[in-house]
Amino acid sequence: MRHTLIFLAACALVMSMFSLHAQTTQTGTTAPAKKRVTVKTGKATIVSGDADDSSPQLISTTGGHGADKADQWPNFAALQKAADEGDPGACYELGGRYLTGTKDTPQSPARAMLYFQDAANHGHRDAAFRLGKMYADGEKIPQDYAQAIKYYTLAARAGDALAQHNLGAMYASGRGVKLDYAEGLAWLIVAASHNREADDSLKKLINYLTHSNLPSFIAAGETRAGELTQELAAAAQTTAKPAVVPSSSIAPLAPISKPEPIKIEPAQMPLAPLPPMIPPPSVSGTGN
Repeated sequence: MRHTLIFLAACALVMSMFSLHAQTTQTGTTAPAKKRVTVKTGKATIVSGDADDSSPQLISTTGGHGADKADQWPNFAALQKAADEGDPGACYELGGRYLTGTKDTPQSPARAMLYFQDAANHGHRDAAFRLGKMYADGEKIPQDYAQAIKYYTLAARAGDALAQHNLGAMYASGRGVKLDYAEGLAWLIVAASHNREADDSLKKLINYLTHSNLPSFIAAGETRAGELTQELAAAAQTTAKPAVVPSSSIAPLAPISKPEPIKIEPAQMPLAPLPPMIPPPSVSGTGN
């Protein structure tokens, strides 16, 4: 009897598989792919728009290129001491702890922002990015696009490709700043060389401007991108540690006479009508 039941169960399984195969053959192998896809790249989450969505997407991430390693400080007291002394990395780490809350740091977005601001003001680009993201999302603090632009700009000029992408997207959609397709395109061009998602947004914006018969903004954006590239390269050289030159080899400078001021008359330019606005980019991710 037992063997008979096993045999009948096996037959039922085979018939079920045969029936499923027949249904698949009649109805097709797979369902059409959805247009909207969520992709995770490290800490970033990017939600692609529909096929005809021309607006650049704003990346949402928990912050820059990662926090400083917690084991850089042997204990919390050492971390607190380093932050009190103004160490940018320690301020950034401590800000992250206050943002999420730990056994040593109760959750306090206000304190987190103070430490992030201290780190950002001392050149910590990840802290600047985190502040820009917090202001752009309006999570745990009031939303403020103008402040988001401020801190995204700090991070972008320090070489953060994610901030460059977000800054370009905000200029291209007029968030927190006057709508400026050329400036938005320029930042997307700069970011695209280091970020695949920025390259996708760049193509979308160029496609929009082309189909909207606005080629002048493309040309202006490409010119501005060249200027930004030179500005960023010069800034990187300035922040690099200078070579030590013996004082004996430096010749004294000759006195310089003060030149007469040059008066420049402002150019008269006709006012042009404002171009159409791109739909605001969507935001995805946690942004904590």
